[in-house]
Amino acid sequence: MSDKKINIAIYLAEVSDISGGGGAERFFSEFFSIYSVCQHRKFNLYFFTDNVSLSAIDKSNRLSTKTNTVLLKRYSNRFKNILEPLDFIMKILKFRIKLIHCVNYSSTDYPRIYSVSVLPFYRPKLVLNIVNCMIPYILQDKKSEQYISYKRRFVIEPEKIKFNGVMSWYEKFYEVIQNENVLKDAVFYAIKSRFVDDSKFYPVFPKKKIIVFASRLTNQKKPDWFVHAVKYLYDYNYETIKEWKFELYGQGELKDEIDDLINSYNLSGFLTLKHSPDLSEVFSTSACYVSTQDYENFPSLSMMEAMACGNAIIARNVGQTHYLLQENFNGYYLCEDSPEGLAKTILKFIQLPEEEKYRLQSNSVKLIKEKHNFQNFKEQMESFWNSVLQ
Repeated sequence: MSDKKINIAIYLAEVSDISGGGGAERFFSEFFSIYSVCQHRKFNLYFFTDNVSLSAIDKSNRLSTKTNTVLLKRYSNRFKNILEPLDFIMKILKFRIKLIHCVNYSSTDYPRIYSVSVLPFYRPKLVLNIVNCMIPYILQDKKSEQYISYKRRFVIEPEKIKFNGVMSWYEKFYEVIQNENVLKDAVFYAIKSRFVDDSKFYPVFPKKKIIVFASRLTNQKKPDWFVHAVKYLYDYNYETIKEWKFELYGQGELKDEIDDLINSYNLSGFLTLKHSPDLSEVFSTSACYVSTQDYENFPSLSMMEAMACGNAIIARNVGQTHYLLQENFNGYYLCEDSPEGLAKTILKFIQLPEEEKYRLQSNSVKLIKEKHNFQNFKEQMESFWNSVLQ
């Protein structure tokens, strides 16, 4: 590894259970693993985390290398906010880190990051990565129960830290943060593409007659829409869909509620609620992936994994979904923004001739291979890091 390359740290700590979601944690673990062995990389990449976080990440099967993994110490005593920053600073200095890319910033990260921001003799560049699509909407809604905590976490604390760069999955965050009149000197960038590991996620044809919904089971993801849609199809189009299976994957606060809803509709056996930390085998043979999120489908890791595996896509037309779903190219937007509209759109897909299903499924793979690939994302990251460093 050349000493001429600048050292950059992916910072991802304080991670708990990501078995039912954790797209950002899974994605950056995968990015680090692939980038670390990339022959033409412009930077040396380190992965700064802690033992508890590493254990949670390991369960997702995305971190394939421990090389350049740096374990941070965690304390649970009254000196926590002194000892953890001190440990962090010592390791930043030891590995001569010039830029810290903070993946999923939380207020629990504030003592560590702030301590680096005020170093008088060696200050690495600091990058805030925005990965939650709800942030800009909550910051615009002062009546939201989360407004105060989000305001502190994504406006007040970043302004105190003076992040040098902000990489966002969402263009809307840039609009909102401009209105807040903070981080005026930071380099902003909203990504246009992302990637999945297509050596792990790839299609198997012919496809099985399976429609998949996979996400964390929260109100914002609207998993109940999928259940209501399947109930509608079961009641009104049974003969057309009787050979199809519907599978819902995820965990979260609505798990018991969704399970009860499935049972109350007597859909057990026809619609199943499951959980798996690795959906590569599921997506490889399923025919279609459904998403009903409120705010955004880009850059949904689950959706992109399903696309890489040759799934047609059915989703609500929200946010930057157009980066992943092109109407009648690789799937369909809901014909009506409701569970009934979802049911009708699923029925439309099921009734397609096999060659038309195959066209949509193949185009999903094409979008991943030609647009949302590692090389394109790598170039975005390196260009952004260069801008921040300069």
